[in-house]
Amino acid sequence: LRFGRLGVGAFVDQIGLPALGDREVSLLVLRSTAGVAWALPGDAWVLAAGLHTLANDLTTASGEVVGAFALGAGANILYRPPGQRLRLGLSMRLPQAARIQGGGQGGIPEAIIEPWRFALGGAWWIGEGQLNQPIPDSDAYEGRPPAVDGMLLTVDLVLVLPRKLGGRDAGGLEAFFEGRTQPVNPRPTLSLRVGTETEPVADHVRMRGGIWLEPSRFAGISPRLHLSGGIDVRLFTVYGVSIRGSLAFDLAAGYSISSLSLGFW
Repeated sequence: LRFGRLGVGAFVDQIGLPALGDREVSLLVLRSTAGVAWALPGDAWVLAAGLHTLANDLTTASGEVVGAFALGAGANILYRPPGQRLRLGLSMRLPQAARIQGGGQGGIPEAIIEPWRFALGGAWWIGEGQLNQPIPDSDAYEGRPPAVDGMLLTVDLVLVLPRKLGGRDAGGLEAFFEGRTQPVNPRPTLSLRVGTETEPVADHVRMRGGIWLEPSRFAGISPRLHLSGGIDVRLFTVYGVSIRGSLAFDLAAGYSISSLSLGFW
């Protein structure tokens, strides 16, 4: 949501590993992010900061529920020169480790961790209109048409540092619950993402697609290429707020996911 030069947002997702077969322990991981952004005077720079939470509820074989919680932080910067077709962004996310009481024994992991993450991205607009629109309280570029008749090209590089806890390498969560040891890749991993976005029906239908390389997250596992895409459709407007419906997918060898959602246009 944006209020003048101020922007705020939040995101929550959940991962569940139920007790199956010989596995007597179940785990629920809840991750959330809340962020705030501020556009500096001149409209060229946007600074942002976020607070990340990592919460776990682990149910043991005896039915005892053990909780763990960790806070993390992140920072972002966006360069959007007024009147230009280019945008550049840089982001950083600090690591988190939610330590579980009594972990490391009895089939209970010692902690759930999130590693260091860095991302560098750029976007280039091909077509008519202005990609970098003026911030609402600035009239320096008032009256210029928005960038809807054309195509947006994007490139991202994501760097993830090795996951460690107390100097020891981490392992795969699902493998741990299956009684296997699956060490993570001991080296930093780099992912390349290339995509495009366009509006075939201006201000009503938006389509996107791209490919990205998933690096080798675990030792002995090869990288794999993903094909992803989605479509947004502007459905209706209520009290001046436009609602959209969205369909998205992500496909790779041995993996597929799709989603339907509602949101703001």
